[in-house]
Amino acid sequence: MPIEEVEDPRKHFFIITAGFFHGIVEVLESLGLKPGLDFACSPDFKDVSELLELRNLASTVLISSSDYRDTARARSSEAGGGLYLLNLEDGDLSCVYSGSTRQIIRIPEDRLAAVDYVSKELLFFDSSFSITKRIDVGHPNACGITFSEDLGFLYVLNAGRDTLAIYDLESCSFVEELPIGRSTTSEGLHHFNDVTIYEGTLYLSYFLWSGYFKQGVFDGGVAAWDLTVPKPSLTPLISQLW
Repeated sequence: MPIEEVEDPRKHFFIITAGFFHGIVEVLESLGLKPGLDFACSPDFKDVSELLELRNLASTVLISSSDYRDTARARSSEAGGGLYLLNLEDGDLSCVYSGSTRQIIRIPEDRLAAVDYVSKELLFFDSSFSITKRIDVGHPNACGITFSEDLGFLYVLNAGRDTLAIYDLESCSFVEELPIGRSTTSEGLHHFNDVTIYEGTLYLSYFLWSGYFKQGVFDGGVAAWDLTVPKPSLTPLISQLW
């Protein structure tokens, strides 16, 4: 029924079930109806509304990509990996660092830090994305990175070694490497990926817990590593994820 055929719209509550709802909202408001009081969108379109807001957001996003530039390899692309700036307003994408990076974090003095796991380097960038410091991490497959403001340490996860390497930010020096997974190769590794720190606890995502992905077992998830105790142990929090 067209809205014009409704005798007294104020006697009704309208639920909008169309994805492109802005025009309908304008019509209802022109009739003196108020959102939330006289009409509302179906909850099914909450995500649609938020996506529309993102698409109209004038902002620039920094994206980290782990792609290889060599198209003969798996997980490769013609553009290759590195750090990219995406302008949400016009869709322009520009590369500010060419390499293979995973996580990127903010560190003091308006700087950024990331790990290139192919060149095996811990990289420090200034606000113009110029590299100000390189540290050799010694091994490939370093992925996740986070920073503790309380301790002044950078923590770097290695997906191929099940280890957590610690670096002192002030001196840009290596402190130690801690085993946080399996110390033998009799079972597969956890393949830790990304990491973040909150109130003294590291939260780490992992590809699998059992190590038996070659047998078709995919039990990934999130684990916690308490930095406030002398000898922390890894505690799984979320499991059985793909």
